[in-house]
Amino acid sequence: MVSSMRCWKKILSAPALAALVACAGPAGTAPLRIDSANVAQGVLTTRLQWHPGDAVLDALDHGIVLDFVLDLRAYGPARLGWRSTLARSERHVQLRYFPLSRRYQLRDLDRGDMRTFGARSLLVAAVEDLRLTLPGSWNPDGAASYALSIELDRDRLPGALRLPALLRAEWHLSSGDYSWPAADAG
Repeated sequence: MVSSMRCWKKILSAPALAALVACAGPAGTAPLRIDSANVAQGVLTTRLQWHPGDAVLDALDHGIVLDFVLDLRAYGPARLGWRSTLARSERHVQLRYFPLSRRYQLRDLDRGDMRTFGARSLLVAAVEDLRLTLPGSWNPDGAASYALSIELDRDRLPGALRLPALLRAEWHLSSGDYSWPAADAG
């Protein structure tokens, strides 16, 4: 009885492992990565590498709106191993395609700014070179360092895409934290 249970565990675990590997995608590839970021004169400038998967591009080309959340934090000098958060700004950027006009759009939802592109490659290039004006209230005097993360808000996808977005790695568009020292931090 015990040996037959071990056999079933091996048989069941092999397909489960294969399914996990298939969902994980190719090893070592990050579909969204921050290469550099800077805050100067109230503007966040960041360079990204974005390699959207075929399913993400197909959804965009069929009019599915992609909402991204940018989380920018300013930290004070570390004291006793703890950093205090001086300021935090959460920004919302939306990508969409209008099939009738054949135009792609990049919208800063917080400021209402909008840029329109005639080709998807131009939209991707604009995402990879983002410049966002920060709100006037965002003033982190004395900041020693900054951190930025960017993530696709999968909860804003249409209901039919939420399960595939949960299970398929190409929908897990998250940069993780990118940190850098403040320019005037000595």
